[in-house]
Amino acid sequence: MKLTLAQRLMAIILSSVAVLIVVGLVGVFQTRSVANNLEYINSKTLPGVAALNEAETSYLRLRFLAVRTLNITDPAQLAQEDKKIKAAQASMEKAFALYEKDFIKDETDKQLMAADKASLQVYMQALNKFMHHMQRRETEKAVEVSLKEAAPANAKFQAAFDAHVEYNKKLTGELQKSSAEAARRGMMISWVLIVLGAVGTILFGIILARSVLRQIGGEPDAVMKAANEIASGNLSVNMDLKAGDQTSVVAAMQRVILAVRAMAEDANRLVESALQGRLSVRADVSRHQGDYRKVIEGVNQTLDAVIGPLNAAADHIARIAAGNLPPRITEEYRGDFNALKQNI
Repeated sequence: MKLTLAQRLMAIILSSVAVLIVVGLVGVFQTRSVANNLEYINSKTLPGVAALNEAETSYLRLRFLAVRTLNITDPAQLAQEDKKIKAAQASMEKAFALYEKDFIKDETDKQLMAADKASLQVYMQALNKFMHHMQRRETEKAVEVSLKEAAPANAKFQAAFDAHVEYNKKLTGELQKSSAEAARRGMMISWVLIVLGAVGTILFGIILARSVLRQIGGEPDAVMKAANEIASGNLSVNMDLKAGDQTSVVAAMQRVILAVRAMAEDANRLVESALQGRLSVRADVSRHQGDYRKVIEGVNQTLDAVIGPLNAAADHIARIAAGNLPPRITEEYRGDFNALKQNI
């Protein structure tokens, strides 16, 4: 299907708009991906890490209080320390419960949380046993429990808890990396689309410009100037027609010039012949086409209409001059030619 100039221009505009829309959609999609990752980090990962940090702080306080009881001999102070230890334990369990309720991310996270709680329970059993001996002033037994039971339990809990924290850090790092990759990928795709759109628009524009110039056959200003010259009656204009050009506006104008020039030449030749008295000269109508041919045929017919009565009158006058009275002219003439016929 052959497109009009307006359709081609509209195609360029629509192509550019389409590229902009695609770039915008890619940007929106990638931005949404980054936003989702950031929202997940803000709503799950970071608060989860904060809850684990709270649990770790409570655990460190709990251990500090437990160690400090080794230097306390007063039962009342030991009771106070025991309350503080239980408060730290409650704070830690509360942080774990909050994490388990709101911030579990996947099955691995769930298993790590279970390992934290299980190892903490073992440690708390050892700690309770330690405090029991301290309250009974059995310091040696308390120290033995601390070394043989509490210390290994603490090591296991620390290992489990550290693994849990590292897993959260890993998830956070992966999300941050994914967000950065999504942003980078979105930027790269946007630039590729922008470059392709720009190159496509430029190429389309070049093709359109060449197509328009090919249809016109030359620069529009030159064509307009030539058209004005022709309109003012200057048929000496020569169009700059490219080799093989048969379909452009310039080629069509060149054919118009040649047709009008041929008609003018024949008309001038007939006028000159008439002025020289050669009234039998006629223009060759085969040189012309369409309405131009009708014009030349009309001129020929006009001359025929003029020369017919004149020839008849001349023939009768010649015969009268020779003393031979000719018959009356019976051909039908109009206007002044009819008056001439009647006079003869």
